[in-house]
Amino acid sequence: MTFSLIVATLGRTAELAALLDSLEKQTFRDFEVIVADQNEDARILPLLEGRDFAITRTVSAKGLSRARNAALPLAKGSVVAFPDDDCTYSPHTLLAVRDFFATHPAAGGVVAAFNSIRTQANRFSILKNAPSWAFFLRRNVVEGVGDFDESYGLGPDAAYKSAEDSDYLIRALAAGCRIFREPGLGIAHPSPDFRDFPAQKIEDYGFARMALLRKHGYAFWFRLANLAYPLARMLVSPGKAGYYAAMFRGRRKGFFA
Repeated sequence: MTFSLIVATLGRTAELAALLDSLEKQTFRDFEVIVADQNEDARILPLLEGRDFAITRTVSAKGLSRARNAALPLAKGSVVAFPDDDCTYSPHTLLAVRDFFATHPAAGGVVAAFNSIRTQANRFSILKNAPSWAFFLRRNVVEGVGDFDESYGLGPDAAYKSAEDSDYLIRALAAGCRIFREPGLGIAHPSPDFRDFPAQKIEDYGFARMALLRKHGYAFWFRLANLAYPLARMLVSPGKAGYYAAMFRGRRKGFFA
């Protein structure tokens, strides 16, 4: 088993260096890194030199999904992953993923779980806590799903500023892929307080969520429940009312779009 790790990067140097340093410590060594560089300068070039693993840089226009799509044709591994440029792997991460796939041959993908229980994902559960930096997919799954939808994800030309990860996994599930959540994969990622995000960014996330549900034909009752969710949260968490109000505005806009 071999891994292709596709890293889309923009504006980060110290964080990208930390990720690459963590990859040098992997106990499982059969992997390559493909860096999709969206920077307009050469700031990351020194970070790529002297690494003890195969690393390729490709230049991409700005846009998270666009950058990943630019790198996908270069991937040669039997498992493909999309670590963010500000996450890090523990030394055993790739070994743990290799072991999971070796013992679960019917699994097409695995997502790092945020609890201690292994579960199988479905099109409802996959909407929560399945970020792209946390999932690994077999090559045949990626080939079947194809490119990321460039209308989703961060980027100046994207209509929807998030949900590219959920969209990809929903498409994989629709194609018959079995995806599991597995604890203990050892991936660290910053956990920003979304209450500190600009209101417009929160609205954008809410708008993208509803667009995703429309795209994949989720039932009206489920879309309505997603619309009502931030209103209910405002009642039980008044201290976070501003956050949930912005979420509601975005979801309402998406619901009626």
